[in-house]
Amino acid sequence: MLDLRGANGASVNATSRGYGLANRIWSPEFTVSRQPEAGQITYRATAANRQWFADTLNRMVSDPRFVQESGAVIEQTQAIVAAFDSAIAAGQPTFVMPGRPATPDTGAANPVQGQVIVLVDAGCSGGCLDTLDLLSRLPNVRIAGSTTAEDTIFIEPTTLRLPSNYADLSYGHKAWTTRQRGNNAPYAPAGALAYAGDATDEAAVRTWVNGLFGA
Repeated sequence: MLDLRGANGASVNATSRGYGLANRIWSPEFTVSRQPEAGQITYRATAANRQWFADTLNRMVSDPRFVQESGAVIEQTQAIVAAFDSAIAAGQPTFVMPGRPATPDTGAANPVQGQVIVLVDAGCSGGCLDTLDLLSRLPNVRIAGSTTAEDTIFIEPTTLRLPSNYADLSYGHKAWTTRQRGNNAPYAPAGALAYAGDATDEAAVRTWVNGLFGA
């Protein structure tokens, strides 16, 4: 059982960590051909957006652990900053970065023969939803619990405090225009996989989950 309740995937590397978890359980050779196609991303080419990615890149390279574990993410972010520079210099309002295409089936055997329950709730958001996009494609995986959060195709937001100091304004740097999961589409466990009890009663939740393995 994978417990993703409250897995707020807001950090920049949340999705890569979720995929890393899946790779450790199923192996990269098995999961790679089941990952959803990334699709293309449209970026708004503004100086402020460019600065956000440059600042993010600086934080990445300043973290030794991140450098060790997520070199590919750093290279991707470097390419994005370079694309910002080219688009801004050319006066383009937006630019598009191609996504990773789908990988053909490698023929690798499934190393996990039993069923896997993924427990979710409304706290599963951001990178947690991206992780579910992969897990839901793996054999014998069942998503259980309560309805997750939802997210739009506008991602990696900037959040600014309004002058009134009573609220924030949040807007995305880019749009995932070809994302296979719909805009504002949550994961909603149904039927026997939907938990209708008291979510704060941990003992009851565990008893219910244990019962799913015999269902």
